[in-house]
Amino acid sequence: MIAADAQASRRNGADAYRNLVTRHHQLESRLHELSVKSHLSAAEDLEEHILKKQKLALKDQIARLAPARS
Repeated sequence: MIAADAQASRRNGADAYRNLVTRHHQLESRLHELSVKSHLSAAEDLEEHILKKQKLALKDQIARLAPARS
């Protein structure tokens, strides 16, 4: 039973890792869309700022999970 629990835990960790990486790529894509604009509105500028913070936070979460995946 303990082995099954450990396997389920690893699977959940892998799912969490994939979800974080997917979200990180989504944020990166949106930031790229904003970066190619010649001018950002005030709302877009705020969005860019928030997305950068979220992306960085996700990168930190991904880095914390990465050693556990090895």
